Amino acid sequence: MQKEIDKRRIARWIKLFWLALPVLIIMTFIAIEVQRVAPAITIVNLDYFPPVDRALLLSFRSLDGWMHPVHPVGYPWLIRIGLELGWDAERIGQGLSIAGGVLGLCGTYLLALSVFRDKRFSALALAFVACTGYFMYPGSLEGNDMPAAGLQILSLGLLAISVLRQDAPSLRLAFLAGLVAGLAYLIRYNGMVTALAGELWLVLIAVLGRQRIAWKAVGIYGAAFLLGSMVQWIPSLIATGNPFAIDQGQNVWFHLYGKSDFINEWRQAPQDITVFKLLALEPVRFIQHWWDAFQGFWTSPQLTLLDAPLTLFAQAGFIFLLLAPRPLSIKLRGLLAIFMLAHLASLSMMRLDPRFLIVMIPLLVIGAVYFFANLIPAQWNVRRLALPLNILALLAALVWALPTLLGFAQGRPSPDWTVIHASNALHSAGMQTANQVLSTHLRLQDASALERERFQQAYWIVPQLGSEAELVQAMRSQGWRFFIYDRTTGATVYPALSQLSPEAHPPELVPVYFPEDREFVIYRLQASPEECLSIDARFDNGISLECYQAYVSQDAPTGSGRRVGLYLNWQTDSPLDASLKVFVHLIDSAGQVVAQDDNVPVLWTYPTNTWQPGPVVVDFHQFPVDAQLPPGQYTLQVGLYDEDTGVRIKRVDAVGNSIDDKVVLTTVHIQ
Repeated sequence: MQKEIDKRRIARWIKLFWLALPVLIIMTFIAIEVQRVAPAITIVNLDYFPPVDRALLLSFRSLDGWMHPVHPVGYPWLIRIGLELGWDAERIGQGLSIAGGVLGLCGTYLLALSVFRDKRFSALALAFVACTGYFMYPGSLEGNDMPAAGLQILSLGLLAISVLRQDAPSLRLAFLAGLVAGLAYLIRYNGMVTALAGELWLVLIAVLGRQRIAWKAVGIYGAAFLLGSMVQWIPSLIATGNPFAIDQGQNVWFHLYGKSDFINEWRQAPQDITVFKLLALEPVRFIQHWWDAFQGFWTSPQLTLLDAPLTLFAQAGFIFLLLAPRPLSIKLRGLLAIFMLAHLASLSMMRLDPRFLIVMIPLLVIGAVYFFANLIPAQWNVRRLALPLNILALLAALVWALPTLLGFAQGRPSPDWTVIHASNALHSAGMQTANQVLSTHLRLQDASALERERFQQAYWIVPQLGSEAELVQAMRSQGWRFFIYDRTTGATVYPALSQLSPEAHPPELVPVYFPEDREFVIYRLQASPEECLSIDARFDNGISLECYQAYVSQDAPTGSGRRVGLYLNWQTDSPLDASLKVFVHLIDSAGQVVAQDDNVPVLWTYPTNTWQPGPVVVDFHQFPVDAQLPPGQYTLQVGLYDEDTGVRIKRVDAVGNSIDDKVVLTTVHIQ
């Protein structure tokens, strides 16, 4: 009797374990993704910048920002709402991706439950999806890939579960599935493919089953989709007369003709090209391109989305799931087949990038688990003990897959200090907004702003610059104060500016920052005489300090301290033999140096012994101020000293008498 009670207790605990496991898996996924993204404070995914820019332009007074033939408005609106709540754009993007991953896992579990009708296999399939690299990575990367895929997977899971307990689809679940598909459409237009696949499946059920309730499900699903997507199709209808004004013609053209350089080749795509025009113009090429991409999904090693040990069972397992003579509902097989083929067919018109195929991962995992489980006997009888052999084998396979999860969790990226240092330098150099910066660098952004705005991309705004003089003219006419030139994109787009480097001193451009690897250099347009505060300090070697500009800025990350930026306009009336260093000191009320910068003028690139009499040398200095420094007024002073001896150069009055060995410029307030 006691043994029977113990067996029941054990069985109850095992049942609770399989019920709790999905929740544990999802919580673990969230914890890993959150700890992974915590150090990243700047935008990593270049595709995330356009929706952020669009979010800033959205307005209820105009529908202009709501309309785009390639990208719907839902994702930018989510970003805009987050910004209005005071969150920064990077955290918004990360949070939306993690939320999308959670929705995708919920949809995966529903889908697996409808296939296996067994909580054990469903939980294991969920665990394999959560351990898949192509699922985890976009789950922590800002962008609409995972939010859109998560909603699409959830919509599929709701449709699948709607026929779990009855022949006709549940009307409530059909409504939820259509609503979620509509929300997916707001994030990415391929949500329409999910909606059409679901609607087609419901129509087939209604036609073949001849059930009135099935036709109700068709209508309810479609109405729910329209309800979920109304934020996009209503403005589209008002602005264009077409509620679904979507066309991926330029994208299809770009991939049809084998283009890969979005910077230089995207403009070649005809503005008015549509998918149907492309098909009419080159039907053979179009179909061949489509077929190569479509069949590549089943044969190409580059499109193996799953990790070991399910890699070998992915596509084969899904086909087995559809064709195996098992008691899997024909309705469910039809839904999975329609969903898979519809998405493959639409994506194959462009290219099958793994980040566009996230929606396939649950299908492939479930197929692989289904195939794997059917290869192994369900039970192994050992001394009156029936062991679930296929469950144990899958658990062992899951242990095999765990290193991928652990490696992902341990591969925590560090902050992008290149972006952060460049942003801090620009703020210390007087940048007020990202719109003041013209840049050829693809990743640099304002790390201190909530919006994390990328600097104005030069290759889009000024596609042709034939000289440094044209650059200066463009900057003055458009109000840009800074120019960033990098040795990759910049050298490709503007070969006429290839002479720009940290050592170059082009007229009217002042170098203010470059990293140690010299990947790029930041210039500021030389200030007008009215902007520079006159000081007229002379030294006994013929050098004079004509004027200066001082700035105090907040460093990113928040709380890391302040930064002082200082422009010094030097001039000499005679050639110099010695290389002198400039010192800049921040002095507290007790006369102590609390922060300083000592270097050769113009970022170590323009020694005084190379100066020529007459021209003004604009010399920029920047240095951090400790976050622990008490707030208050501090004195800023500068001077010159011999690099070899350390002896300071004396400041003199109008008749040549020594006054001091430094120049007191001003007081600055440190908050």
